[in-house]
Parts: sequence; C-alpha cells; structure tokens
Amino acid sequence: MTPQLPDLSNVPELPLPLTLLIVFLLLSGSVLTFIGALGLVCFRNFYDRLHMPALGTTLGMASILLGTCCYTSYLAGHLILRDIMLIFFLSLSAPITLMMLARPAAMRDLTQNWHDASETVFHRLVTNKTDEQTEREEKSHIMAEEAAAPALKTAGKAARPAARTAHKKTGTKPAPARAAKTRRQE
Repeated sequence: MTPQLPDLSNVPELPLPLTLLIVFLLLSGSVLTFIGALGLVCFRNFYDRLHMPALGTTLGMASILLGTCCYTSYLAGHLILRDIMLIFFLSLSAPITLMMLARPAAMRDLTQNWHDASETVFHRLVTNKTDEQTEREEKSHIMAEEAAAPALKTAGKAARPAARTAHKKTGTKPAPARAAKTRRQE
C-alpha cells in the first residue's frame, strides 16, 4: 500500500515578492545554521566551538522561523505570532545555555590547568595536512630544539635568542604554540 500525498490543489499561489522573501529567509537561515555547524567542526578549542553553533542556531533559527511566519500568516489571512514567540524564547534560551556550558568549562580550566587538544582530526581535514606531513613537521621541530639545546645549556639566558632562530639555520619552521604548551605542562 503506497502512502497518499496530501492534496495541494486548494493551496493559494503566493505573490512573487512574498515568495522571494520567504525563499531568502529560509535560505539565509539554512546557510547561517550550516556555518554554525561548520564552526563546531572546524574550530580548535572548546570556547570557539561553543560560540559558533550558538550564533548559528540563534540567527539561523530566527531567519527560518520568520520565513515560516510569513508563509503561515499569508495562508491564514492574519498574523500568526506562534513563530515570533518561538524566536523570542529560543533566542532567550540559547545564550543562557551557552553560559551554562562555558562557566563550568572555565572553572575546570582554572582549577585543573586543563588544555584542549589543538590537533584534531577535523583540524587536519580543514588544513589539508596528512599524518605524514604533521609527523615530519614535528620531527623537524624536535631536531631544531635538540640542535639548540647545547647552546642553551652553555650560554644560559644569553643563548635563548640564538635558540629561537635555530630554525632559520636548519631551514625548518619554528615550533608551533601547541608544542610550547606541552613543554610547559611537563
């Protein structure tokens, strides 16, 4: 038994300006929501990942609900405020939810000296780096640090500027900030 489609023959045709407005609102809301989801995947730390979806859900949801409000109000023949109320309550609850997630994370960071992992699978996808390239970069950074280590031991603080420029002599890139974070933790 096949499901029956609803009868759409009695639905009135929308005027062109209203159709364009509704399409614009629905598409812009979808794009904003997609950007928020993409930010969740691409950003590196917890706070950035938390921020983008909150913006995407608030703005994207508001745009989509305004589009549906225009459509349902035209079909009903009068203004329908249900979607406007949804926009109000969801816009009110999204920042509160963000704060309720961010505060415990900030307290965790302060009390436990917690650090987010900076290299994730998603970050590697975004930067188009393979595991081999990442390993080669890390090995070259380690070699540059090992080459600079004797100079640091013998000269003390005076040799630190030379160690910072050791990558120029070896032709490698300087060590990234994430390597410095792991050294500080040890």
